[in-house]
This record gives sequence, structure tokens and C-alpha cells, in this order.
Amino acid sequence: MIPTVNLDPASLVPLLSIMGCFVMLFIQMYSSRKNEDAVERLEKLEKQLNIITSGSLGMGQRMVALENRLSELKKQQEQISHSDSDFSYTQAQKLLAQGVSLEAIAANSGLSHSEVSLMELLHRHTQKQANGSSNVMPIKQGM
Repeated sequence: MIPTVNLDPASLVPLLSIMGCFVMLFIQMYSSRKNEDAVERLEKLEKQLNIITSGSLGMGQRMVALENRLSELKKQQEQISHSDSDFSYTQAQKLLAQGVSLEAIAANSGLSHSEVSLMELLHRHTQKQANGSSNVMPIKQGM
């Protein structure tokens, strides 16, 4: 025969209350641990974000400085290129006036042979106009 236990519903209330408290305590501890883990992960992510942000700002500043330097170098290159071409034509005109050969002028001034030939034609034409003559002389190819 199995003994039967008669439990009064009034006597179950304290037992169920104690069990409920243990369940709530367990849930509270589990939630607290999960919350602490989440806080730690959040702090790590914030640190990583700060590192990335500071690195990005530094890189951005470097890029701005490089863009400014590039702009300055482009301006300098344009000025040098412009002054070099002006110098080449001026130098070629002086050499033509001295009677230097077209090949020598092209080699020393950085101008092409065609450019120097055209300059010589213009030089002769202006000399002829200054002298009152209108005939154009042929190009000399090696003085």
C-alpha cells in the first residue's frame, strides 16, 4: 500500500512562495551576468570605435595636407613649364639671329625641328620686311 499525503492548500502557499523566490533569484542572477557581459562588450566596442575614429581623423588630416601639397606642386609645375617654353622660344630667337644652324637650335632649346624651321621663316620674313624686300629665301638646313 502506498502512503498518501494529504496536503492542505494553505500549507502549499509558503512552499510555492519559497520556490518562486528561488526561481526569481536564479533569473535575476542570470540576467545580471548577461547584463555584465553586455556592458563589457559595449565598453570594448566603444574603445575600438574611439581608436578607429581617431585613426580616421588623423588619416583625413594627412589626406588634406597631401591634397594641398599636390595642388602646390601642380602650380609650380605649370609655372616651370610655362617659363621653360618661354625661355626656349626666346633662346631660339637669339640663336637664329646669330646664324646658328636649325639642328643646333633644336638640340639646345628643347624645341622640335619643325618649330625652329617655322621660327626661322618668321625671322627671315620680318628681316625682309625691315629691309624692304618681299621675297622669301629658302630655309638653310645646316649652318
